[in-house]
Amino acid sequence: MLRDRVIVTDRVLMKKALYVAFSLHPRLKKTVPTRVTGTLWNQGKRLSDATLKLFTENSGTIVFDLPYEIPAGAYAIQMEAVSDHGDKIAKVTLQVQREALRLFFDPENKRTVRPLRGQRALREVQTPVEPDRLEAAPNSLALIVFSRTPLKYVFPASRPQASEVVKKFFIQTARNEFESIQFSIYPLRSLGLTRVLVSDLMGPQECDSCEGIVPKGDIEVATVSTVDEGVGLPEGYFWKLPTVISPENQAVLKKGQVQSFWLTFKIGQNRAPGDYIGKVVISSDLEAAQKITIPIHLRVLPITLEDVPNIEYFMLLTYEMTELTVPWSKSEKEKIYQSAVNVYRDYKEHGMTTVAPTSPFVLFQQEDGAPQLDDIFATLRAASEVGFKHPIIWYLGHLIQTAKPKHPGNILGFDPQVHINRLKTFVKTVSAYAQKNGFPDILYLPIDESDDAIADPKGRRQKITPLLLEAIHESGGKSVLTRRRTNPSPPDYLISGTFDEDELKNAHRQGISYFLYNNDVTTRCDNPAFARYIYGYYTWRNKVDGMSSWTFQTTQNSRGLPTADTIDKDVFLAYPHPKGPLSTLKWEAIREGIDDHKAVYQLVKRRDMLHKKGINVAQYDQLLNTIRERSSVPVACQFDVREDTRWLQAYRERVLLMAVDADKLIQSNE
Repeated sequence: MLRDRVIVTDRVLMKKALYVAFSLHPRLKKTVPTRVTGTLWNQGKRLSDATLKLFTENSGTIVFDLPYEIPAGAYAIQMEAVSDHGDKIAKVTLQVQREALRLFFDPENKRTVRPLRGQRALREVQTPVEPDRLEAAPNSLALIVFSRTPLKYVFPASRPQASEVVKKFFIQTARNEFESIQFSIYPLRSLGLTRVLVSDLMGPQECDSCEGIVPKGDIEVATVSTVDEGVGLPEGYFWKLPTVISPENQAVLKKGQVQSFWLTFKIGQNRAPGDYIGKVVISSDLEAAQKITIPIHLRVLPITLEDVPNIEYFMLLTYEMTELTVPWSKSEKEKIYQSAVNVYRDYKEHGMTTVAPTSPFVLFQQEDGAPQLDDIFATLRAASEVGFKHPIIWYLGHLIQTAKPKHPGNILGFDPQVHINRLKTFVKTVSAYAQKNGFPDILYLPIDESDDAIADPKGRRQKITPLLLEAIHESGGKSVLTRRRTNPSPPDYLISGTFDEDELKNAHRQGISYFLYNNDVTTRCDNPAFARYIYGYYTWRNKVDGMSSWTFQTTQNSRGLPTADTIDKDVFLAYPHPKGPLSTLKWEAIREGIDDHKAVYQLVKRRDMLHKKGINVAQYDQLLNTIRERSSVPVACQFDVREDTRWLQAYRERVLLMAVDADKLIQSNE
């Protein structure tokens, strides 16, 4: 299997990896450890070498590390097995064409060769074109500044409506929150390089222990750029989607081409409540003498958002640390680690409460047979460094041969005599490492979607699931499964791909946490408002214990460059960058949804306090019931510029204002 890889060090680079699975014939009696070496040739030229040492197992997968660009033509894969005593056990050479490397599964069995699909030309879907509604610019720079909700894409061909023209920015926020606004510039003539600057925001000064100024360093200015995106479109189609948020405060403006900017206000938990006043200044190189100044009015409410107790948010099966098992230099591994730390920090700033990494696609072992676990150890260190306290979820199916057949480390190589003991070793080793260093606990996910009948030859994955759970528990670990039903063989935690109220109740009766993974957010739906809805009011109203999606970035199972889409769609909620992920409208919408949930929690907490005091809480119940009823109707999966999603933000604002009123009522009754 040939896979593309996206690696982030002090730059973003692409490489390939060729995974070649093998097994020794049962007649070959292996009494001592055996080293399997492989060489990949292309038309007589040696491209890569790989090696793997077998101990108790009789099969494995070797990995050829390759550059991103590899030549066409015929390839030869040579493999040789030699025992530690120097005895040659087996040798084989396989011939294969370049175009078959990606899709061949078992070249010796014609029934398992997937049919090749020719590369088809992608078709671009034209983005919406809106009619001009304003004939003249209301300022000397010959541009119109307008603003739409951050939940809507603004395309180069978008046009401002009169009601959208900006005269002043007003933002209402709680403390301990990131709050963003999107505004766009429609130039009536080409303006060249145009800059957006913000000032400090001056606020209340009467609180000595509070922060009474929002410095401009806490206000990030970013541009919104387009990327070829196919998610949400029929196969073979893409469109130019204005979604990537890059930390740049300038862009070249061309006549009639709308450019959007993004302002993110970082409001700390010690920020003094009150009104803060500042300004945005827009200037152009071609008209240096002219500037536009737009006032900013930021209102910070005396409410501090916090994580909702017993609710987990995470990205499921992510790849940040997997490259640490590849033979990079020490300095390059440190860069890879630091880029992963940047991603984890970004997770935390976007409301995630834990991390859920996947193991590498194959197991690497040290000379003494000990497993190479640098990736999970690094994950634990990074999670602790960033400040995650909750247990992390570790998927290790590739390491114990329980993955789906389309992946390396798959179920066809599973040997209960080898892999059950290996699982026990992993649980004991990793748990001991975490405990020794004071790192978060681990929840072990030994098999992914074991109830997926299509990916389960002869039902083997379902049959071995009880054995895997038993091995984890015998080794002192906690288990988690991604499947729809709690029973049989219930795990300690369940992550379901579909919501089922009866299963939720069943899980809770047994003391099992019930999470969801909604992959529509990442793989099918292009509407940012849908992402906000799922991670916010939907999670709250259904009383689930957590929400997640597969995945954050397909950096280890990529199908090409992150910024260029292909027929098979990759997932990038944020785009790789050496200084940290470049966000998207959908990733920001997920944060907004989590903040919706946090805001509701603040109101519910105050409502319960008032109820205990015997104070009438009907007005709070009415608002909560209204939100619960409104959010029973899903937001559209696909983006439509005409859809009105303002209710998501409107309810947030009402919830926070009512929480402020509740605080006053609580204080007056003390």
